[in-house]
Amino acid sequence: MCALLQENVVFCTINEGLELRLISRQNSKELLALIEFNREHLRQWHPWVDGVRTISEVEQAIESWHRRQANKEGVHAGIWADGRFCGMINFLTIDWSNRWAALSYWLDEAHQGHGIMTACCHAMICHGFNTWGLNRITIECAPENTRSCAIPERLGFKLDGVVRGIEWLHDRYVNHAMYGLLRSDYPELVRSAFVWRATTKHS
Repeated sequence: MCALLQENVVFCTINEGLELRLISRQNSKELLALIEFNREHLRQWHPWVDGVRTISEVEQAIESWHRRQANKEGVHAGIWADGRFCGMINFLTIDWSNRWAALSYWLDEAHQGHGIMTACCHAMICHGFNTWGLNRITIECAPENTRSCAIPERLGFKLDGVVRGIEWLHDRYVNHAMYGLLRSDYPELVRSAFVWRATTKHS
């Protein structure tokens, strides 16, 4: 079984002070507080925040994430920097037949500009290529969301094109820049290793 999809594998150390942990119901209040603190910041590009306003809604979301993980359809991980919960990184879709996955992410505004998300994406990409044997990983961003677009560009993704009017964002349709990375595009990235570990301390 792929390491990150095992039930007892829950965290990955990226570097000193930076860690990914699979989200559990125990993180509900912390996750809602982080969303509330960043609601206006996130709402610029993430329409889902309007549907997450109560603990019950957060818990329902986490339950759906657990079902998707149990079915090996997706993975949702929280980001902790120096012990503070500061964002999420997710494989929203995993297509095992065609060996590709879609990566998404968001980060607390105060933690941006420090390389945190680039490091976390790097770890998830390495896991996807090394452990899952994926051939392709994709990232979609609105072209105007320059901070988000900078991450795949920094990590060697290729811009495969722009899909017009693909997402309804509150009061308008927005385009998505479609970035893709193949195993063959970036062999030095595949040689990196990040290990997801089994523990009970965060369960």
